[in-house]
Amino acid sequence: MRWQDILKETITQGKVKEIEDIDIDIEDDECNRKLQKMANKLKNYNLLLKQRWEAGWPQHQDYFEIEEDKQKADYSLFIIEVKEENKFTSLDQYIYESTAFKYNPIPENVACRVLEILEETPRTEREYSSPKIFEVEGYTIYRDFNFDYQNNVNKLIVTSPNKKEEIRLSWSNGEDTGLVRLGGRDINLAIGSNNIYRISGYYDARDFGFSWHK
Repeated sequence: MRWQDILKETITQGKVKEIEDIDIDIEDDECNRKLQKMANKLKNYNLLLKQRWEAGWPQHQDYFEIEEDKQKADYSLFIIEVKEENKFTSLDQYIYESTAFKYNPIPENVACRVLEILEETPRTEREYSSPKIFEVEGYTIYRDFNFDYQNNVNKLIVTSPNKKEEIRLSWSNGEDTGLVRLGGRDINLAIGSNNIYRISGYYDARDFGFSWHK
């Protein structure tokens, strides 16, 4: 699966308010404030893949190049791809990490139910995704919390009765690489002390990614 297809639900178009500028005019707003705190947590997280790339890898970095590097008002995205001359296959070979932190206040009772769903939904281990859909007073709550070796996701989307997306909080990372080609010789990047998934932060990023909602 192409990374463009995997990420198509991660990024939305249109301008949203900066998180810091949002005022909640709800008398009892504890649940909304918790959701806002999660959004800020995601916004303040520095993508580990990008950090490790900029710091420099001890090995293998010469086979890759930056495909996308975006820091927007409501999402961050960093993707590296294997250079064309080093591809093992005609398909894209990549590693990516992304976060989304769009937040607008919603009715407090709905916000409290959202927090319950975040807490109660167990992490699954399926191929690519395992979304669950909930309806609460006309609001649609989309929850995907899944471990997959090639595509990990911890995502929440809340859509209002008029189909407006009010909240999108998520972290994800994924990869489709491991082998590269150099001078007609195939090289396995996933073995040895400089395993590509360890030095790039692909494994370590899951510590944050699977826990931002806690």
